[in-house]
Amino acid sequence: MRATLKDVKRSRIPELLGICADDTYRLAAMVNDAQQRLIYAGRDAGWWNGWVKTRFSVTSAAPYITLPRELARVINMSVCETPIYIHNEFYEVLPGGPGPMPDEACCSDWCGSVAGYERGVWPTKVDLTSTNQRLRLYATDNRDLGVKILFSGEDQNGNTIYGMDGLKTVQGFYITMIDPFADSLFDVSKINSVVKPQTFGDVLLYQVDQTSGATVLLSRYLASETNPAYRRYYISPICTTCGSYTVNALAKLEFIPVTRDSDPLIISNIPALMEMCQALRGYSQEVTAAHEMAEKHEMRAIKLLRREMDHYLGNQNPAVTVDRLQQASFKRIGLSTNI
Repeated sequence: MRATLKDVKRSRIPELLGICADDTYRLAAMVNDAQQRLIYAGRDAGWWNGWVKTRFSVTSAAPYITLPRELARVINMSVCETPIYIHNEFYEVLPGGPGPMPDEACCSDWCGSVAGYERGVWPTKVDLTSTNQRLRLYATDNRDLGVKILFSGEDQNGNTIYGMDGLKTVQGFYITMIDPFADSLFDVSKINSVVKPQTFGDVLLYQVDQTSGATVLLSRYLASETNPAYRRYYISPICTTCGSYTVNALAKLEFIPVTRDSDPLIISNIPALMEMCQALRGYSQEVTAAHEMAEKHEMRAIKLLRREMDHYLGNQNPAVTVDRLQQASFKRIGLSTNI
């Protein structure tokens, strides 16, 4: 069960920080700072309740997965119930490495071991399908009519798009939401970034084919999103005869600031948050002794999180993976030595 900002208000944290429990803004700012630092200190898997299992459906036409906003990275991944390796963006350009994926020589069917390859962050869940597309925005709440959203990208000729914000030149262009929808004034071939203000409701982004009129949902931006950036992984080699296949993933949760009493915390360990908040108060002072005490509070917070992990997972039964075959096919057993 996850703690919420309301649980923090009911704890001793406001008293220790000298903040009124009803001062949601200041209390949330301190808790958000403490959460973010502790989440980053959690290394690969994070702390208890810091990960989630999820499932994606991948097609041979688009063999990639794009994580939703609340997921930071994939810890482990399996394709068709078989665990696979996940390689970062540097792997493909290492000397002696596999080179850029996909490998055109192996694109017709399964070729070698399947693996996941990081593709950085993207501003939309789905890519534009062709160059003769315009963007279309739908507001799900009428209070957002008149709100401007900035898109940075390239036109149908691959040129960077520049627009105007009043008398100022900006890299990109604005779309102002109107009823029932708002379209861009020209074709777009690539979206590099999206900047939106906080809105009352979600915003739907579609592409519209100028030839057929067909629309494709590219992203649904939540009201609190201001700079969408979604982690993406490419799955290769692909199986063109399968049509679609299932990707199961264990993913680490992304830090999302809390603003309301009902917002859940990723770090639900209230004593650890209490120690980290006191550490932040010490770090804000220009006194050596205060910094030394702050470091002690931070170490206590991490120790409490480790004890929480031991409480729920135990420390005598670790998860261990030994790949005896190094992903080699069972047909090759006995042909070489796999260590």
